[in-house]
Amino acid sequence: FSDFKAVSAGFKATDLMGWDEEFEAEFQMVKPVSVASTHLEVKFDTQKFLRDLSLLAFPAPARTSDNIRLIEECATIYGISEEDMRMLVSRCIRLKDQSLDGDKLKQKVRSFKGIDVVIPSDPYTAPSIAFLQSKQKGIAVSSADKKLIEHLILEMKLVPEVVNVLLEYVLENNQMRLSRSYVEKIAASWIRLNISNKEEALAQTNREAFKGKSSRKDVLPLWFEEEPEKKSDKTEVPVDRASLIKKIKGGS
Repeated sequence: FSDFKAVSAGFKATDLMGWDEEFEAEFQMVKPVSVASTHLEVKFDTQKFLRDLSLLAFPAPARTSDNIRLIEECATIYGISEEDMRMLVSRCIRLKDQSLDGDKLKQKVRSFKGIDVVIPSDPYTAPSIAFLQSKQKGIAVSSADKKLIEHLILEMKLVPEVVNVLLEYVLENNQMRLSRSYVEKIAASWIRLNISNKEEALAQTNREAFKGKSSRKDVLPLWFEEEPEKKSDKTEVPVDRASLIKKIKGGS
């Protein structure tokens, strides 16, 4: 092999490691500022996620504010851990230009089967996907319902705990079905009412329930008013028949 010329560059083992001083200095120059949606309280440790994630798995050029926000939102809505999110993100990197494929990440997150459904003592504080899954006895949430929840949180700007109350209300009043148009109609109403937390959402569901009962009671008096008239007609019949029989027999 004496005729061959070595053209390979030297390999640095640190390229495959997490952080060292050189990488830390490089990253600080491109470190993204987390700008997660103001209405959404992020329940994801972004620093922990980045701490043990190599620049090979998540290149510095891909660590933009938009990408970090997307990762935080996906993790919060679906309840995905920092460790699992590292794996999902690494599978969505375009090596050619060292960018993150956001659409692919969303697909990976929706199809991820490793979500641990743990409902806290206050169930309304659970991630919305996990909350819905608990309402259907642990059965995985459908892709359509996942997209609906994303729409409610990311586009209609409802906080997860309000979404959870909304999901529960619709299921209990619509034969355990989540009709998108029905859900969106109620969500739009709650937005106009400035409902921003679970307490306000629960109070609204109680008002709706009371309103429904009151509407049904308004109909009852019509039946009760008619009933005595029907009974009075029936009580007159035996009296008339008795008089008629007496006359037939020749009585006065």
